[in-house]
Amino acid sequence: MDELEDCKKENKLLREQLDLCIDMGRLITKKLDKIKWKPIRTAPKDGKPFLAHMGSGDIEIVIYTNEGWWLSAYAPPVINEDWMKQWMPLPAAPKGE
Repeated sequence: MDELEDCKKENKLLREQLDLCIDMGRLITKKLDKIKWKPIRTAPKDGKPFLAHMGSGDIEIVIYTNEGWWLSAYAPPVINEDWMKQWMPLPAAPKGE
């Protein structure tokens, strides 16, 4: 009888751990959904830089100003929105160092 009780307790603990893993997976999925590539038509036009996937396959940091779209690595070339296919936010800066 003790073995049966031990088995039931172990099963309960395993189920609780599995439920925690499932919840963690849902949280991770939610976070990843926020960093997926998005249609370029939804890119920010508030002066905040973002990553842009260019038609050439390159990835550039882009910013929108009152003068239009700019590649942050070059000045002064203005780029055409048609050159960009998708965008995503820049990752957060590393903490610490």
